[in-house]
Amino acid sequence: MSLVLNRFTTVRFINNYLLAFSVLASSLGVFGRVFPFDFYVSIYFFEILLFLILVINFKKVLLFITSKKTNRIPIYFIAYMGFSLIISLKNYNFYENLVAFLYFLRLSFYIVVIFFIPKVLEFNKNSKFLKISLICAISFIVSASLYQYFIINSLHVLSPLGWDPHLGRVVSVFLDPPLTATVLFFLIFSVFYYRNSFNKYVSILSLIILFTLFSLTFSRGGFIALFSVFFYILYKKKHFVKYMFVTIVIFFLFFMLFNKNLESQNLLRTTSISSRLDDYIFGTQLLLKNPVFGIGYNNVKAEKNKAKFSKENILYVVNNGQSAFHSSFLTIAVTTGIVGLCFFVKIFYTLYVEKKILRPIFLFIFVISLFDNILLHPTVLFIIFISSIFLQPHPKNLKKISKSLRT
Repeated sequence: MSLVLNRFTTVRFINNYLLAFSVLASSLGVFGRVFPFDFYVSIYFFEILLFLILVINFKKVLLFITSKKTNRIPIYFIAYMGFSLIISLKNYNFYENLVAFLYFLRLSFYIVVIFFIPKVLEFNKNSKFLKISLICAISFIVSASLYQYFIINSLHVLSPLGWDPHLGRVVSVFLDPPLTATVLFFLIFSVFYYRNSFNKYVSILSLIILFTLFSLTFSRGGFIALFSVFFYILYKKKHFVKYMFVTIVIFFLFFMLFNKNLESQNLLRTTSISSRLDDYIFGTQLLLKNPVFGIGYNNVKAEKNKAKFSKENILYVVNNGQSAFHSSFLTIAVTTGIVGLCFFVKIFYTLYVEKKILRPIFLFIFVISLFDNILLHPTVLFIIFISSIFLQPHPKNLKKISKSLRT
C-alpha cells in the first residue's frame, strides 16, 4: 500500500514540475521552439514537456478514454481527420504528406491533452514552484512586450524569415498582433480571476498595464473579440456597464497618446483586406471541390504552393501563415470538410458548456479565430489547457464563483 502511495506521490510531483516548466517555456513565444525537420515544421519546448506528461500518465488517460461514460466526439473527430488525410495521400508527394501528418499528430495530441488530461490528472495548483513559474512567465511576457514596443518597435529585420514588420505595434515574443492580443486577454482574465489574491492596487495597476499593451497590438480582430466578451458579460451582469465605459475611455486615451498615424496602427486600414479576401476566396474554392472529406489536415501549405507556382512559376514566398487560412474555422472546413468542421465546433462547444468560468476566454478565442488563425495555434491550445487547470475551480467553489461574476 505504501509503495502504491509513494508512486502516486512521485508521479504527481513529476507532473507538477513538468507543468511548471511548460508554463515557463510557453512564455518564450516563437523563440522557444526548435526545427527538427525544416523551417516550416517546428516543435515548441512546452509541447515536449506536455508530451512527457501524457506519456507518464498514458495508461490512466487511455482507461478514461475507453470508459463508457467518456464523450466520444473528440475521438470521432480525430478518426475522421485521420481518414480524410489517408484518402488525400495520393494527391501529394512524400514530403507534403509528411508535413501534413505532423500537423495531424499535433492537433490530435492537443485534443487529447485539452479534453482528457484535466479530467484525469489532479495538479497541485497551490505548489509554490508552480505559482512562481506562473508569475515569472507573466512578468517575462509583460517585460518583453514593453521592451519590444519602446526599444525595437519594428520587425523589419525578420522580414526575410516571413514575419511582417508590424511597425508601432505590440507583438511581444509572439511576433503576431492577434496572437499577442489573445495571450494578453488570457492574462487580463487571469488577473481579474485572482484579483482577491493580490493587493487591490497591484491588481488595478496590472490590469491597466495589460489593457494598455492589449490596445497597442492594434489588432482589429482582438478588439472585436474583446467587445464581444464585454457584451456577453453585460448580458450576464448589468452592473458591468460602468466597467465597459471605463475601458472604452482608456482605449480612446491610449489611441490619442500612442497613435503615430502609421498605416499599421490605422484600424480602418485596407492594405490587408484584399489579401484576406483572396485567402477566403481560395479557401472557399478548395472547400467546394472537397466538401465532405476536405483536402486532409493539414495540406493547406501544399495547396498554396501549387496555386502560387501555377500563377507565377515560382515557389510560394516565405510566410509564417502559409500552413493555414486566416480563419481557423475555414482551415478546418477546407482540410476535413463540413463534417469535420461540425465535429470541431461540437468539441469547442462542449468545452464552452462544461467550463462555465472559462466562457469569456472561449468566446474571445472563437470570435478572433473568425478573422485570424488563432484557435489552431499551439500557444492558444496551450492556453486552453492551462486555463482548464488553473482557472477552473473545485466543484464545491463553482457556484460561489459563478454567483460573484453575476452580482
